[in-house]
Amino acid sequence: NEYLPYYIVNRMKKEMTNLNMDANKSKIGVLGLTFKSGSDNLTHSPSKKIVDIIGAFNDQVKVHDPYVPDTHGLEETVNASDVVILAMNHPEFQGLEDKIEKSDCKLLVDCWGMLDSSKFKKVKYIGFGRVW
Repeated sequence: NEYLPYYIVNRMKKEMTNLNMDANKSKIGVLGLTFKSGSDNLTHSPSKKIVDIIGAFNDQVKVHDPYVPDTHGLEETVNASDVVILAMNHPEFQGLEDKIEKSDCKLLVDCWGMLDSSKFKKVKYIGFGRVW
């Protein structure tokens, strides 16, 4: 599991290349930072590791987590991102399909398989796992 954040970031970068996007310069939004859903605990958080890995090659990362103070707002994070990574399965992130589809986002990486991939027409959807 400790390699999962690297796998997710590498998969994102591969899809960005396929979409002619520059991983070093594109705006990336990360939804969720905590270790588990509904918590403010950042200890051993894979989501935080994803942010750290991306931050090593890209300085345009915005993070929103409803349980962590001093993160960006949800609207700001989604609307200002070329890529959105749904990194934590907080209940507040259910039903974001329309908001993401209407944004300037070109790629969605759904680490939890929370969102309905059939609702994305202009956004490339990559999903991992299922929560149900």
